[in-house]
Order: sequence, then structure tokens, then C-alpha cells
Amino acid sequence: MSSKNFDLNEWVYSVRNQFEGLNPQEPGTWPLLPRAAVWLLVAAFVVVVCWFTALQSVSDELSQAEGQETENLLQQYKERKAKAINLESLTRDKEWVVQYVSELERQLPGRADMDKLLQEITRTGRVEKFTPGAFVQRDYYEERPIALRLTGQYHELGRYAADIAHLSRIVTLHNLQITLNPKEPGLLTLEATAKTYRYLDPEEVQARQAQNKGKPGGAK
Repeated sequence: MSSKNFDLNEWVYSVRNQFEGLNPQEPGTWPLLPRAAVWLLVAAFVVVVCWFTALQSVSDELSQAEGQETENLLQQYKERKAKAINLESLTRDKEWVVQYVSELERQLPGRADMDKLLQEITRTGRVEKFTPGAFVQRDYYEERPIALRLTGQYHELGRYAADIAHLSRIVTLHNLQITLNPKEPGLLTLEATAKTYRYLDPEEVQARQAQNKGKPGGAK
């Protein structure tokens, strides 16, 4: 088996000779070594570009996430700061609402006060018709409609409405109708529905809740 000595100068000359006289307009005619070198350079360039693009995308996502987290933390801080600043004011408002509701409840007549309230309604004007209706049940109170008809001059009817508004208990007027009185010229007739409200005792509330639980579809 014969062997040949490797001639480095000849190999360098051969490689250099492949890169000489290359026509950039016709790369397909280049020798194998120049074409392989170009392919390697292009591949390396593509890899580098993709790498930096991926790094930039990840960097942008991280920056966006950090910015969003910072914005969320800032918003939470502002909300908690506003709550802390308004806590005292909200506490005062809550106390005022509780006190106001308690005052309204005290203006609702109890069971023993209802007859007295009905007498006050009839004494405040020339009442021709006074027909109490059935109680309408609510959660914590009952309302009772009363059909009214009064006769008087315009200012007398106005004074009656004002007197109703100044009663010690809550009474509201609904469906007001004012017409000329056919029997007495110069007078007016007022027809309306007055509503009184009775506050339920705690025992009545409990009994009603127990009754509702026993009904089909009631609270369970």
C-alpha cells in the first residue's frame, strides 16, 4: 500500500485558487468550498438574527409584565390609601344612617298606637269618608291603606295635607284627586288614599319568618 506525503503549501494554494476569480453574478458555478463557506455564513447570520429576535421578544414581555405589575401595585396602593383616608368619614356616615333608620322606626306606630293614629287622621279635617283597608304585610312592617274623602276650600285641603305630614307617626297620601263639590258650590272634594305603617314587634317578625319557612317555596 503506497502513501503520499501531505503537502500543506499545495493544499493552501488549492484552497486559495478556489476563491479566486469568483463571479458574484453566478454563485452556482462556484467551486464546492466557496459555496459551503457562503452557506455557513448565511446559516450563522440567520441563527444570530433569530437568537437576538427571541431575546428581544422575551425582554419586551418581561418589561411589559413588570410594567403591568407595577401599575397594579400602584392602583392597589391608591385604593387602599383612599379607603384609609375615607374610613373616618365612612364610619360617621354609617353611624348617621343607623341613627336615621332608628328614628324612622320610632315614627312607625306599634300595635297599641294604631287606633290613636287613626283618630288623629280623622280629627285633622272635615272627613266624609274614612275606610281602612286590610293590612299589607312586609318584611318588618305592615302598611294599611285608608280611603279618604274630604270637603273644604282649597286652603283647608292644603292645611289638612300639611297636618298629615306633621303627625307624630308616618302617614303618606297617595292618588290625590281634587274635584268641585256638586252639593256645596265653592267647596272642593279631595279623594285620596292614606297609608299608615305599623312596625312589627320582634316576636311578630320571628313568628312570620317561621310561618314563611313552613310554606312551600319559603326560606329554608
